[in-house]
Amino acid sequence: MLLIAMLLSLCTFIGHSQTATADAVVGPYEVITYEHANFQAITKSWRLTPGMRQLLVEDVGRELDDHIDSLRIGERVGVALFDGAYFAGQWRCFESSTPDVGFPTRNRASSLIVYPKEAGGPLGVELQGNWTTQFFPLPELATESVASYPTIGNTLNDTVGHVQIYGGYGEMEAELFEHENFQGKQLILPEPGGTHTILALSQYQMNRAVSSLRLVWTGHRQPVLETPPPVAEPVSGFGTATIDGRMSPREWDGAGSIEFEAILPPDYRYASDMGRAVLYVMNDRKNLYLGVRINQVGFSGGGASFTFDNDNDGTTEPGEDVLQLGHPGAFVDGVVHTACGSPVVAFCSTSDQILGTTQDGAGVSSDNGRFTFFELSHPLNSTDVNDFGLASGGTVGFAMTLWLSVGIEPTLSIAAESRVIPPIGTRQILIMETD
Repeated sequence: MLLIAMLLSLCTFIGHSQTATADAVVGPYEVITYEHANFQAITKSWRLTPGMRQLLVEDVGRELDDHIDSLRIGERVGVALFDGAYFAGQWRCFESSTPDVGFPTRNRASSLIVYPKEAGGPLGVELQGNWTTQFFPLPELATESVASYPTIGNTLNDTVGHVQIYGGYGEMEAELFEHENFQGKQLILPEPGGTHTILALSQYQMNRAVSSLRLVWTGHRQPVLETPPPVAEPVSGFGTATIDGRMSPREWDGAGSIEFEAILPPDYRYASDMGRAVLYVMNDRKNLYLGVRINQVGFSGGGASFTFDNDNDGTTEPGEDVLQLGHPGAFVDGVVHTACGSPVVAFCSTSDQILGTTQDGAGVSSDNGRFTFFELSHPLNSTDVNDFGLASGGTVGFAMTLWLSVGIEPTLSIAAESRVIPPIGTRQILIMETD
């Protein structure tokens, strides 16, 4: 059984797949997942962007959990699908569009990793226990060289018998510890000069005696996108919006804008998988205003989410501002934190109200029969410790995710997720003069 599990997790062994003619637009660094075979029903889009070693998706979401049957894959990336959340269980790699993912991941995938195709697979270490396996990845960002796992989880604790190292870009060390929090006996693999990537712990007197793990990237070569897009100029504008969900005449004339193609839910009313959309940005002396217009209607659910890089350093960090607006649904002023994920640390968000401060801002969405519109505001300086503080001439990085669905209720809906604005650091907002 152990040998079978090891073979099923070798990307080089089963990395080939059927090639499909993709009608939808798929970027070179993008993966689109579908609920059914032949690219049908619920869909989400995932993108690898400049500065990323790999994209870690610890949980594909309730809509697609155990329901990924087909994939569209860009020419520069591959994707690993895992049975369980947080990269647990059996897994398989795909490097071309696939109308039916087949065994062992069909109707079983709960997490995934998007990686540069030249890597040959996701980068990290797989620990193999008595009854389960789990992959522990290196960090997403190429600038971060250490991934620490103070506990490997109850199902693997003191059961690990084999370690497999995946490091297609160069060298990587796995530091295994006897106890949690990096205590007790330590073993560093591979040994100096070692060439084997599948290692039995029995030969090191650490069989079934591992409780924590640290991965260290030691290679000189780092993954980069072949032709990274240039950093765009900050978007900015000056004006005041009335937050009522309506795009009133001349209301957004002073805004800066970013046009993009939003991924639409599969539905007979939409002639294409993509729809034209625009993000509007402006500020007055008190507030930042955000508007998102999608030139399609008929969505029964969804939402727009903005994650801000408060200190504009190019990374997402706990404590940074988050704004969310459902369609239809409530406005949420939140903050990034790391309460999700065990043993893998994931970024999450929660509302300021739950954290004991205030909801600052407003948001309303609408469908006027011609287009769908999300309209939000947030104070430039609310004095809330969980909010950003912005001044004239300052910049703030941001990422936006747009979620659109059609259907009677969430459990019966088909949906699409558009990561339409690249991750934090690649787009910025410039605050116009407020004095």
